[in-house]
Amino acid sequence: MVSFKFARVPQENLALDNIEEVVREWSIREGDEESGQGAIPETLNVPSDDTAYFKYGNWRTEEVEKLDGTEQVPKCEKRLMGVLGGNLFFVETASTNDYRESMVDMFEREFTDGIVLETEEFISSAMKMAEAQADDLLEVKFLPSGRMEPESITIEDRGDVMGTDAYERHEDEERRRLRMELNPESQTLKQGFKKRGVFTAYHRDLQSDEMVGILRANYELLRRMLEENTGPQRSWSSWEVDEGSDSGSSSESDD
Repeated sequence: MVSFKFARVPQENLALDNIEEVVREWSIREGDEESGQGAIPETLNVPSDDTAYFKYGNWRTEEVEKLDGTEQVPKCEKRLMGVLGGNLFFVETASTNDYRESMVDMFEREFTDGIVLETEEFISSAMKMAEAQADDLLEVKFLPSGRMEPESITIEDRGDVMGTDAYERHEDEERRRLRMELNPESQTLKQGFKKRGVFTAYHRDLQSDEMVGILRANYELLRRMLEENTGPQRSWSSWEVDEGSDSGSSSESDD
């Protein structure tokens, strides 16, 4: 699975004209490629004037057990970041906050003007908005307001959670986490949302272009989940994959 957080970028403050040059300048391969952080130039894809994405690497050491002891082995994490529609910045979750903040800072410094990029939580009504997109709701975590209830209640079902008695008892309460299945155009997509602003695609071995295709399909919904002025509206669109470069598969584990 792969997860993302988001920040809004005013389109007039975004400048992607020199992205190829910037990504080359920020290459992780400059100098000692087994130290520090930086962009991975061959992963850059710019399918349109307002959409671009690439992977950002972070070198770290990992302890590997050998027959005669252990050895520190360098390993490069790779995480995806970019912008959709000229106004929605996305960044893949990383192993540490410092790593994610380095990605956000790099994008803010090089591609935006006069703004501070901060990843955001979804607005209070956003989880119900996302839930309305589900063909099958697989899991929901409620936060009951009554003192006689547990602090949180998680309901899972092999089919649709909405058909259970437990869901009916709690459906008016605040949601903290969702996992759902969508079936657009004969495809099956399992995805989830967390109130703290995290979107997850529950699929393994996704290429970067496939990840961005899923984000694009959810673009209108995600954008509205970060805004205050919202209303009921079907937000799903088809899952289209960009034609472009890719560095290989990616998941929550290191690639």
